[in-house]
Amino acid sequence: MYFNDQSLSERLKKFIKDNAKSRKHEGVFFNYLSGQVQLAKLFVSGLAGKLASRKSIDDSEVAVDVLFIHHVGLMRRLKRKRGIFSRLEQLRITYAEIDPHGSRDIARSGEMYGSSDESLMFQNFDLHAQYLIKRYQPKVVVTDSNGDLFSPFLKKRSAEMGCQVVHLPHSVITTESTKYRMMDYHYYLLYGASSLECLKELDAKFGECKVILAGSYLFDKDFSLPPAEESGYVLLLGMGPAMEDRQHYAQYYHSVLEWARLNPSIQLHVRLHPRSSGEYWVRAAAMLPNVVLRPQGELFIDSCRGAFMCITSYTNAVVDAALLGRPSLLVCGEDVVDYLQVESFYSPRAVSVEAISKSIERYREQLIDYQEKAERFAKFHVNTTNQSVETITKIIAELVAGKLPQIDCKLKGVY
Repeated sequence: MYFNDQSLSERLKKFIKDNAKSRKHEGVFFNYLSGQVQLAKLFVSGLAGKLASRKSIDDSEVAVDVLFIHHVGLMRRLKRKRGIFSRLEQLRITYAEIDPHGSRDIARSGEMYGSSDESLMFQNFDLHAQYLIKRYQPKVVVTDSNGDLFSPFLKKRSAEMGCQVVHLPHSVITTESTKYRMMDYHYYLLYGASSLECLKELDAKFGECKVILAGSYLFDKDFSLPPAEESGYVLLLGMGPAMEDRQHYAQYYHSVLEWARLNPSIQLHVRLHPRSSGEYWVRAAAMLPNVVLRPQGELFIDSCRGAFMCITSYTNAVVDAALLGRPSLLVCGEDVVDYLQVESFYSPRAVSVEAISKSIERYREQLIDYQEKAERFAKFHVNTTNQSVETITKIIAELVAGKLPQIDCKLKGVY
């Protein structure tokens, strides 16, 4: 059943209620309560927006071709999207960057314009969308916050001015998160076929969009390495601190360390998660000469440069590794869900020291075969591989010029 006969506000209310999930407790009642709390917070923020003084729009503000709504500080610190920005500058396409705002932030900022017949719960979003379109007059708006309730209002108000909303997800889409149920954009630039498969399988989706398998803004032609050599090292892709602190996850590290102790002729390089303290591997490196810690802050491509394979319990970085021609092995039990289908493309997961040893030896002996598997794995998840930045920039440039890019399909939700 589709709800296009209902108002945007009514559709969103039902979407929130039906998809609410308590973070602390399980059960229908707690999920219902979570939805009511979320709606109550939106109501309070909407009321604050009604009482807030509106910020005037500076008439001297220069209009831009493209407006990027993302966490500006984070993007600049991590140098994300710099490839897109440099190419837009070469094409003389102007752009601006702003931070995303939640409903409460919008009320505080006063960045609202126009009028709205939406429910009080959502008026801040609607008025903020009008403010941004009026102030920047963009031809294209690019977003990257998954599950943002602001998206439908941005799409609605952009369409009135002939502007197109393009969404760039942070990563490969999996069933791990429910945020992907929000897909109300003009164009949804997915990483690849795996993301599209997952999105089609998700129920209770909101909105509709045109899908293009455009790849990721993280990968351009410079994201490549020469083929790996058998004499290289094994690269461990570390877990985040939340996983490291769990006893059964820590056991996977113990198994890998024991493998390293029994195989002194093969180096084990460890790339720590950015938020990990790394204490376990600092001690391990002090004990075993073949355990090496990669420098904190090192580029991923440099960590992979001398590796012939990667091992991990779980991380999206296995996709990055595959793009660089480095196959991956899961070292974990059945309690870890293989959302990225690593086993389907490479090899069954390993848990025991013996299984880890046999798997690594097989990868090394059949390296060419596993490099081919890595290529197929990469293509499955990132359709345009290391031409992604060029592809995404081309799509944005076409939209700025008023052209319609070629799409792969259209998707429509039930809300």
